[in-house]
Order: sequence, then C-alpha cells, then structure tokens
Amino acid sequence: MVHLVRPFIAVFSDVPDFRHAKGKRHLLPMVLTLVTLALVNRQNTLGQIADWVHGLGWETRQRLHLRHHRVPSYATLRRVLLQVAPFVLAQALQAWVEEVLKPTSRLRPGKAWR
Repeated sequence: MVHLVRPFIAVFSDVPDFRHAKGKRHLLPMVLTLVTLALVNRQNTLGQIADWVHGLGWETRQRLHLRHHRVPSYATLRRVLLQVAPFVLAQALQAWVEEVLKPTSRLRPGKAWR
C-alpha cells in the first residue's frame, strides 16, 4: 500500500497572501517553500537563505516550476519573512508532518499478521 502525501509546496497553499496583487512575481507558497528548503539545508540567516536560493541550478528551477525560472530576490524574501505570521507557518508545517507520519496499515483487507 502506497501512502501518498501532498507535495511540499501544497503545505503553504492555505497561508493567506498579504501582498498586493500589483507587482507580485512569485507565488507565496513557492517563496515559503524555498525558505523552508534553505532552512533544512542549514541556511540560518536571511543572507544565507538568499544566497542558497540564488544558487539553485537551472534543472532545480525547472523542477520547482519557478515562473520564468527566476528566484525571489533578497528584498522579496525579507519582505515576506517580515510580514508572514510565524504561527501560521508552524501550523501548516505541523499539519504536513502529521500527514507524513500518519500510521498506515500494511495489511491488506482480510489479512492478519502471522
């Protein structure tokens, strides 16, 4: 039995976007996903996060389906991180982790462990 989990970018799809429609180049879930992936890769400061994001290769940018294969600027990352509510991000990540760790039955219907 395969346990399917939502794609990681879907974690942040419910986070309300506080930005104005004018001038939005990057989707908020993508920006938050990039920041989270940078943090997982031990990039702890805003400068390190921005450098990591800007260092993504062409193939990775294509796989992430970035618009025009462009990554958010330092200013965009800073603005998003200053304005997004941390508890909303924590709730979204916690829900995803619980989904990943949800116990699954390895038994087929009608079968028992021996």
